[in-house]
Amino acid sequence: MAVDMLKNKPKAVYILGGGAVGVGFARAMNSHGVNVIGLWNRGQARVEELGDDFGCPVVTGELPRQIERADLVLLCVSDSGLSEVGALLAASGWVRPGTVVAHTSGCLPSTDLGKIEGAHLGSIHPLVTMPDAVAAAARLPGATFAIEGDAVAMGVLKGVVELLEGRAIEVSSVGKPRYHAAAVLASNLVVALLADAVREAEAAGVHDANRLLTGLAIVAAENVAERGALAALTGPIARGDVATVKRHLEALSEETQEVYRVMSGRALGLARARGLADEAYVALAKLLLAGA
Repeated sequence: MAVDMLKNKPKAVYILGGGAVGVGFARAMNSHGVNVIGLWNRGQARVEELGDDFGCPVVTGELPRQIERADLVLLCVSDSGLSEVGALLAASGWVRPGTVVAHTSGCLPSTDLGKIEGAHLGSIHPLVTMPDAVAAAARLPGATFAIEGDAVAMGVLKGVVELLEGRAIEVSSVGKPRYHAAAVLASNLVVALLADAVREAEAAGVHDANRLLTGLAIVAAENVAERGALAALTGPIARGDVATVKRHLEALSEETQEVYRVMSGRALGLARARGLADEAYVALAKLLLAGA
């Protein structure tokens, strides 16, 4: 078998995809004792950008025969391109029996790689934001990774996580879309919410709004981590302050009003669960629905 089953850690890794995730994984793995033997990217521009001092051969064009030396092939490509690159890998003939082939999508199951003869299929999704390769390489060590796949693949991916000094959580193939949607709610959509908040604060004449409101959001998130959402909720909704919420709605731009109503409705549910008086709950619910 291609994998060192004594330690469940790959001896050689080949990465397909030269974007932020692929380059981040390559650099993080290399710095933590994982032998990345090569990286392939479809586009020539990215290959030229990485240059000759990347730490392993970087190529484009047809998939290289060097892949047959790997006991883990990691596909770090977009969800839309996953099945196509999986098919290219299967057709190449470079995957030895017993090799683990895994992808890094948070939403798609390992089976979306398609039929790769003799391979053990898996997926490994880092629960971190990776806006660029530098951030990815810095944040992957010590991160939490959602893993899924067959038994051999899961063992090897756990070994990778151990080498990166991270934490592995198992998510079923059926549960992956919901898990990934939850991650989007907690990260990408928080960014969109903060963009609205910063825009409204700047319109009110607040200087340095980006730094100030991001700091406020960080503290709120820390409170949720320490106490849970129910105990962490503060503000006018938690207090049942109808007059303040009314003034907010009158002051906000029309597009932000919509967001405020929706999010306040979610906060109202938390406040009620925590014991908000019925009278305040009904008054706030009517107010939030009035312009919806």
